[in-house]
Amino acid sequence: MSTNETYTIVNYSLTYSIKFAVLIALQIPSILVSLTIFIYFGYNSTTLVKDHNQSILILLLINFFQVISDLPMPMNFFQLDGIVRLTTSAYCTWWTWYEFSLNTTNGFIMAWISIERHILIFHSYFLRTLSIWKRRLLRIIPLVFCCLWGPLYYTYTIIISPMCINIRYFNSLLCGMPCYLLTNWGTFDLFFDVISPVLTIFIFNLALFICVIQQKLTVAGSIENN
Repeated sequence: MSTNETYTIVNYSLTYSIKFAVLIALQIPSILVSLTIFIYFGYNSTTLVKDHNQSILILLLINFFQVISDLPMPMNFFQLDGIVRLTTSAYCTWWTWYEFSLNTTNGFIMAWISIERHILIFHSYFLRTLSIWKRRLLRIIPLVFCCLWGPLYYTYTIIISPMCINIRYFNSLLCGMPCYLLTNWGTFDLFFDVISPVLTIFIFNLALFICVIQQKLTVAGSIENN
């Protein structure tokens, strides 16, 4: 083995060790904070009843499951210096499907929370004109879509994968990227599942910021006129 090859191996090993240390340093406080929030909701059930808190709780639950069940897989990969522990196609498929599903679900729920918050703040009168069951449907249907879309989409593109055949690399994260990413399904995934939630979050939070500033300026102007 040449000196360059030895240096490369040591360099990769150090990089993996640093990544593992960073992840475990963030994982532990994340779990503790999540448990604290769940305990708070448990002792303050009236807070949970509020519509906007339910969406946030679902997001917290999904993030919690991701931290305790999904994050250990890349952590184990880094701990083993870049080797997948279970070198089977079934494990690789599960890992990729689970990772992609959780990431997409998180993105869509955060996008919906941004929209929901905008509606609750600036269109509360419209909500009061709706019946109780219509308000529930307005809240439940988007959340159901956000939770089901990712797992269903990736069941087709990653597990069934009729458009291509996945090749596994057991020295790569997720055993290598799924092959559908190189097809039109990957292009759709990029724009619909990645870019659109990010744009939605940005646009609605920017709109919220602008509206709040405008309201403050209006109130300040009316006080000065008086």
